[in-house]
Amino acid sequence: MMPVDGSEAALDLVRSDTVPMAFIPNYYQMGLRAARIAREDFVYGAIPNAIISMKYKEVVKETVKWHLEDRYRSAPSVAKKK
Repeated sequence: MMPVDGSEAALDLVRSDTVPMAFIPNYYQMGLRAARIAREDFVYGAIPNAIISMKYKEVVKETVKWHLEDRYRSAPSVAKKK
């Protein structure tokens, strides 16, 4: 897995399957970066103690919710503990 820094080069690696999975190191930075990856397929984000897998529409829906809510709450309900 590689960190997603939001650059086009990093996103191209994920889209081309050169890097099969990517993670977003900081949970609170999720949002546009996750949505950009999810345009093509699913987004897999590694969150401390949780892994999420969402389709693009779900990412957008949850992103709006996260920004409107307190950003320091626990992981959202879409996260599933492994």
